[in-house]
Amino acid sequence: MPASKTSVHQLMSWRRLRSICVRLQREYKISPFRRHWLCKKQESTSKMPSSGKDSIFLFDVDGTLTDPRKVIDPKMKAFMAHLRSKATCGIVGGSDIDKIAQQLGGMDEVMKYPYVFAENGLVAYQHGELKARQEHKIREKFVEALRKEFSDLGLTFSIGGQISIDAFPDGWDKTFCLQFVEKDFKTIHFFGDKTSPGGNDYEIYCDPRTVGHTVSCPVDTVLLVSQILQMS
Repeated sequence: MPASKTSVHQLMSWRRLRSICVRLQREYKISPFRRHWLCKKQESTSKMPSSGKDSIFLFDVDGTLTDPRKVIDPKMKAFMAHLRSKATCGIVGGSDIDKIAQQLGGMDEVMKYPYVFAENGLVAYQHGELKARQEHKIREKFVEALRKEFSDLGLTFSIGGQISIDAFPDGWDKTFCLQFVEKDFKTIHFFGDKTSPGGNDYEIYCDPRTVGHTVSCPVDTVLLVSQILQMS
């Protein structure tokens, strides 16, 4: 059956969108866009080391260390302080550093973590020192190009939140932060609640460089970390 005019038009539109992605990728030296068609990851703890000396534990914020958009519970805060004495820990949040600090108890508290990645790693801190900040306004350029290229389709393209573009099918995700830790740690554990396809933890959860763990709330995070490190 011949393709309909609509399907052909949609195919041409996606090809045009892909060409924009490739052009901007080359211009700004962005890592190639990855597609995760199939991703099945075992969450077995049987092969995980009980010691955290050669591992790093990376944590999402909302739904992992705190209830969504809430401040960290004192008990969870105490648990994380205890964990930092046992293993190297890091924060990977989609929000900016100020928002992360508000949720985790202040900037001084956040900087107790040796690795802090705000805006999915576009802003990176190591031992309290700013190591990287991406400020070449790629999103603004991207939105401008999309609006120009697809002006005939009646679509609206805009910058959404801290790191996203509305109507943009692929973009930066939390795997961006892994470049800062993958060479220094044998095992990278990641804990997040939005690990299903479409969630903002999905890509880093599926990444072959990490051992991904799905949690549903801060209490779940405590139980799973304690199981992995056999903490009492």
